[in-house]
Amino acid sequence: MGHKSIVTLALECSAGAASAAVGVDGTVVAQTAMQANHGHAAWMIPIVKQALEQSDYGFNDVTDVLAGRGPGSFTGIRVALAAAKGLGLSLEAKVIGLSSLEAMAAAIRSLPQALGRNVITMIDSRRSSIFYQLFTADGAAIEPIQDGDL
Repeated sequence: MGHKSIVTLALECSAGAASAAVGVDGTVVAQTAMQANHGHAAWMIPIVKQALEQSDYGFNDVTDVLAGRGPGSFTGIRVALAAAKGLGLSLEAKVIGLSSLEAMAAAIRSLPQALGRNVITMIDSRRSSIFYQLFTADGAAIEPIQDGDL
């Protein structure tokens, strides 16, 4: 019995861009983004198609759909989650929501200079403050997401 690859389609719209990426067994094989302070919904499916085309995988290959669940733009978060839910239902794929700050922390923790260190991640709230969160070296959140002054 052969190994079936886990093909993950990741969607993010909580900031000033709409983005999609395709991962296969945990490795990103394609990614695309469109700068869009507004109108994320208009770009979501076109960039999903573009990322899948770049990856040489199709919609029917997708096993998991991952969507950013914030913090960030409320409307952008809704776009990513709604697209993920719709794609998940139509493709019979597992749908997963992930904090943008948690995803950033995971990427940072993979860097050699971050090994064994706590990580803080932050993004611009686009309303004169930042969202931030502190994580342990093994990825556990030390505190909930905070909204602080620049």
